[in-house]
Amino acid sequence: MIEHVIIDKNAFSPQLLLPGQFGLVIGQYDSDTDIRVLLHCATPDRAAGDASASPQKQDKFAAKQQQQTAGLPLLDSEWIGRHAENVSRSLPGGLDIVGLFLCSQKASASDEQVAQFKTALGRVHEFTGTSKLTKDKICSQKIILLVSSDANDISCLATDAANPVGGTSRISRCEQSTKQAWLCVTSRFTLNSRFAVSAQSAANNNLTDQLHSALQPAVERALDFSPLYEGAALPDSPPLPFDCGVGGDSAAASFSEPVFVELLQKSEQEIPYAKEIPAGSKRLEVTGCFPLFALIRSGSSGLDVSRALKSDLIRGLDARLYLAAQELSISSGLFVEGKSPALRLPRRVLVRHPRCPQAVLSDYSFPGETSQDVLDRLAYFFSTDLSPEDVNFGPEAESNSAASSPDDMSADEAEMMMEGVDRVVNTKVPLYYVFGLAVAFLAALVAVLIYKS
Repeated sequence: MIEHVIIDKNAFSPQLLLPGQFGLVIGQYDSDTDIRVLLHCATPDRAAGDASASPQKQDKFAAKQQQQTAGLPLLDSEWIGRHAENVSRSLPGGLDIVGLFLCSQKASASDEQVAQFKTALGRVHEFTGTSKLTKDKICSQKIILLVSSDANDISCLATDAANPVGGTSRISRCEQSTKQAWLCVTSRFTLNSRFAVSAQSAANNNLTDQLHSALQPAVERALDFSPLYEGAALPDSPPLPFDCGVGGDSAAASFSEPVFVELLQKSEQEIPYAKEIPAGSKRLEVTGCFPLFALIRSGSSGLDVSRALKSDLIRGLDARLYLAAQELSISSGLFVEGKSPALRLPRRVLVRHPRCPQAVLSDYSFPGETSQDVLDRLAYFFSTDLSPEDVNFGPEAESNSAASSPDDMSADEAEMMMEGVDRVVNTKVPLYYVFGLAVAFLAALVAVLIYKS
């Protein structure tokens, strides 16, 4: 159970708070009992942002909003969960959604409000607490921050979001701090995985699940890496060989440029093609270079850096595969007769958060989308103003440019290659081996004939 919460003084600005406002709390699990809060993110109005909701559903929700009592916002748990899902995929490794907040005239809440927030936290954990690519689960311990409108008074409750019948406990050690120092760590990761996808899965609209299941073994092995800094392994205990910035009264004062670390990938990422694949299936290959970003705090260790980068890798692959599967399902491009398409996975567009420059926000864009499209989405998700000058910064600034060669890993390059079954040879010897042997045999035969002549 959470016992200690440290809140960055810039996390809740009085200029950004309104009575009745609620939303997500973004921070870091420092240990099993400690949480550090870095940002808050107000949940946008559903009627304004849910274009997929029917007019009848929006009208019904608006009517309920008019009936709500003063100071008790109507919490749509499903909408809060979906909002948390979008925000979560935009966070760098090391940061998670650690709870919800409510702003009121006084930092207090009724039992009814607490019950609503506990239900909403259950949905948040459901949408963000697990990955289809690994068996790891995010901590289910969450907090409810009750913030006064002037941000001078903050009280905190702790609860287990995975236990709907559990209670809440008040956290006595809840303090604000101006001395937290954070640093962005960057890296890059290469992946090459091959598997088969059936036409039936696409027809049943479960292509996303099959892509995740097929890629899971490769990702499990891929997570066996160590971060290196200037050629040396980072220590498993503090101190790190680089500085985590300096504390200050503002987020900008503690900003420092990202630190790049190499990854020592210990195991082979490639899964050989299956000898045989079912009729109507296609072979699929996911390959590419993925830039990674993580946010760590002062006092972190190499083990903390490794965990944060792995979290970012899993989160990014989850998002890319989901979006790519949606694109394939819409275009029906995977099982078009006579075609073996290559789909470039959505690229990662980086955006710096104005209230915390170290926090690298990101989202993913397909060909045809611009950085401004991604910027607009993130501005909506995070309920803040974002500037085009904050797009695509740091050592991965070329992420919107193609890699010039296989050795150029600074670019965000990732593709899914589909190979049709008509090109599959179900033998133990790959087709290119057979072709190579045939060419060699013909060359030898020609050489013998020339020699005899």
